[in-house]
Amino acid sequence: MYTVGQSVKRIDADAKVLGTAQFGDDERYPGMLYLKGVYAKYAHAKILSVDTSEAEKMPGVAIVVTAKDIPCEKMIGEIFIDQYVLADDKTRYLGDVVAVVAADTQDQANEAAKHVKVEYEPLPVLSDPRTAIGNEQVINPDYPDNICGGVHALKGDIDKAFAESDVIVESHFETGHVEHAYIEPEAVNAIPNPMRPEVTITGSLQAPYNLRISVHRCLGLPMSQIIIRPSAVGGSFGGKIETAEAMAVRAALVALKTGRPAHYKLTREESITESYKRHPITFDLKLGCDKEGHIKGLKVNALGDSGAYINMSPPVMYKTATLGPGPYRMDALDYDAVAVITNNVHTGSMRGFGTPQAIFAMENTMDMMAAKIGISPLEMRRRNLLQNGDVSPCGHLLDFHEVSIRSVMEKAVKEMDYERKYAEIMEENRDPKRRKRRGLGIATSMRGASIGADGNGFDVSRVLIEVMPDANVHVNIGLVEIGQGLRTAQAEMAAEGMGVPFDRVTMGETDTSRSPVTGACIASRGTMMGGAAIKDACIKIHKIIADACAAVYKKPVDDIVFENDRVRFADMDISFPEAVKACYDRNMTPMAVGTYFVPVTNWDGHTGEPFYTYTYSCHVAEVEVDLDCGTVEVLKMVGCHDPGRAVNPDAVKGQIYGGLTMAEGMALFEDLGLNRKDASLKNRNYENYIIPTAMDVPENVPIIDEHHDPRTAFGGRSMGEPATEPGAGAITCAVNMALGKPGYLTSLPFDLDKVFFAGQELFGEEA
Repeated sequence: MYTVGQSVKRIDADAKVLGTAQFGDDERYPGMLYLKGVYAKYAHAKILSVDTSEAEKMPGVAIVVTAKDIPCEKMIGEIFIDQYVLADDKTRYLGDVVAVVAADTQDQANEAAKHVKVEYEPLPVLSDPRTAIGNEQVINPDYPDNICGGVHALKGDIDKAFAESDVIVESHFETGHVEHAYIEPEAVNAIPNPMRPEVTITGSLQAPYNLRISVHRCLGLPMSQIIIRPSAVGGSFGGKIETAEAMAVRAALVALKTGRPAHYKLTREESITESYKRHPITFDLKLGCDKEGHIKGLKVNALGDSGAYINMSPPVMYKTATLGPGPYRMDALDYDAVAVITNNVHTGSMRGFGTPQAIFAMENTMDMMAAKIGISPLEMRRRNLLQNGDVSPCGHLLDFHEVSIRSVMEKAVKEMDYERKYAEIMEENRDPKRRKRRGLGIATSMRGASIGADGNGFDVSRVLIEVMPDANVHVNIGLVEIGQGLRTAQAEMAAEGMGVPFDRVTMGETDTSRSPVTGACIASRGTMMGGAAIKDACIKIHKIIADACAAVYKKPVDDIVFENDRVRFADMDISFPEAVKACYDRNMTPMAVGTYFVPVTNWDGHTGEPFYTYTYSCHVAEVEVDLDCGTVEVLKMVGCHDPGRAVNPDAVKGQIYGGLTMAEGMALFEDLGLNRKDASLKNRNYENYIIPTAMDVPENVPIIDEHHDPRTAFGGRSMGEPATEPGAGAITCAVNMALGKPGYLTSLPFDLDKVFFAGQELFGEEA
């Protein structure tokens, strides 16, 4: 009996549905202080002075902290240490916090924060990455040209490829800032230990071990005296890492200085102002094909907006360059992706990590090429999809697993009834008087699992598994449940790895004092990385149990098998609890730490093996465009994905369903309203930052196309990011088809105004 592959009930379902789950803002402690941040008045300015004296005299105020109160380093960062916990010498964007007020009530803290006086010397604001490059105004002195990193992926001879091309298409596409839009704004708590210099931090935290490093770096506590226990997380999508960490360091500073628990939550406006976003990226593409539509070469220049802090920008651009070309054969690639520091809100991890933007640009360019050659978008893709034994655009020989992208695409196409609808829509749209026009869009992706070659050496996961005397299995792992169903999948893998029923497994709450240090829950790595560590721990525990059985039963255990809650060896067939009892009878401890790290791949910085394995995906969208209103209605979306082996099929389908919906928001609605003059954001609440609601979600159809992956412990790969990657590309290709001109609209989102004016330009007003 296999546990992996079964759609078991999520272990956190009841608590979340019944309202008993504890989120960061639910927690209260005796003597708790409430915190309020004082935000920068200017996106770029020298801080001449910070006067907290008046605020400190306000009713209920216990303390006001500024950068000068931080005893050790002032900055944090996952990879690049450049983000202020509290702005020190200057502000770099409007989300910088200059001071934090702690008071007995939230209202008192809010009022006192108004009385912190900051004197500034404004500096020029750089809000356009194109003008920031090489500008005499430097935002970060360590990067005098304001360029903070990038990747140049190369394969073959691009000039030769274009010389041999019969048809060349050049295009330009742009994407903007996208908010994570989790339901729960950031909330953290810091609780000091009255017995010793120790702090426990709870709340909405995605990367507890990264946070522990930041607290250690800034406050000087030993890591053993910094305990991180994430609460239930009300959504993240990659967004509750650096921003929540900065908040947690501020809260810990207050807690340690006052000896009182500190509660720090953001309003929605503060969350959108301070938290990082999906990277805006501009793309200039040149695609060359032979007359049959076979790709010869692709050249792309991608410019990403890092915002005020580097955050994850270099690895984001790495994935843009290495995965942006898509799952297509091509003789040559020249993909240069660069990130630039500006005074805009900083950008970082968000579901897809640089690829939804690149896929949007690539897939619309593919449609432009198909139109120029005279074939359908579907046929264009059929002629170029990678197959077993092909070499990827970046130079990776794909001979180690099933390259299933063709199977994935054909299943999505069949479900959409694409070919019949395509012919029907093309005929409908020949009528120039038609004011409601339909379109079909298709987009594909190959997602590199886990961090990739730019993370060689630290892409590691660890788990502690203990089998209790009653034969129940307790799992402590630091990869956090952020709504994706990961802990249920981990429990399923632990059950299968141990050879016991699912109900024997208990998942401990994430706690850095109980779970061994592991990497962050990012990069679609939870199933692959966590699963491999779980498998390693199970193998070690099996060895301990086997040795105990050999000693107790005096039988050889070379052929021992653990499955279906039984343990079989030699001529013995005993229950799993009996085998565990043999361990404890011999004073042996069935406990082990499992460790897994991704094998180092052959990547030279430009070409080779950018990832260890891949997930293949295809989204197809059908839309209807109303030329007179500018509205776009998504009628149906199909998402077909190969996750290797689906650990929990219902959870995988849920990921796909949510990913399709998130992609709809990116494609059609979501716009933060960046003001280039002062780098402010106009849309800082959901009254004007529009996301899809239940009324907008179309008929979403999730499809799983399983091909077990031999490079993963249980055959499965993660689905968090692939579930949303191709969606915006599919929807926008469909809108441009409805407009009758592939690649016509070029900047996201394709909102009401853009679509309306495009309709007027292309078809005129209603007769």
